Amino acid sequence: MGVPVAVVEDEYQFVLGHGVLWTDKDIAVEMMKQVQAQFPEFKFTCSFDLSFYSPEVRQELDHLLEVTGMSKKGYLDKAECARQNMPAYKEARTGHSAVESCMNNLNHRRMDVVREVSQEAFARAVALSVLGANLHRLRAIIRAQERERKRRAA
Repeated sequence: MGVPVAVVEDEYQFVLGHGVLWTDKDIAVEMMKQVQAQFPEFKFTCSFDLSFYSPEVRQELDHLLEVTGMSKKGYLDKAECARQNMPAYKEARTGHSAVESCMNNLNHRRMDVVREVSQEAFARAVALSVLGANLHRLRAIIRAQERERKRRAA
C-alpha cells in the first residue's frame, strides 16, 4: 500500500493543490484553506473519500465550502440521510468520479511508480507528477483550440 495523496482539481481538470498524507488524514481543511487563499474567486464544491471523514473535519469544511460531498462513516441518522438526499450533495458526489480520474491521470504521469526513499524526494516526485498532468492538460486545450481555428478557416 502506498502513501495517500490528496488533490484539488478545478472544473477544467487542472490540479490546483496537492498534499501528501504522511500521518494526518485531517489535511482536508488545511488544503482547502490554502487553495481558497490562492484562488479566492472560485466557489468550491468538493467531494471527499470516506477516509477523510471526522465530525470535526466535516463541520469545518461545511463552513469553508458551498457544498461538502463527504459521506459519514457508520450509521446514518435521519439528519445525515436528509443531507445526503439533497440535490447539491448528490451533484457533488456524482462529480467524485472526476477525483478518481484525476488520480488515474497522475498515475499515468508516473506518480504510481515513485521509487524515492525520503519523504522530501517523494513529495517532489508527486509535485512533478502534478506539474506534468497540468502541462498535459494545457497542451490538450491548446491543440483543441488549434483544431477549432483550422476548422473555421477551412
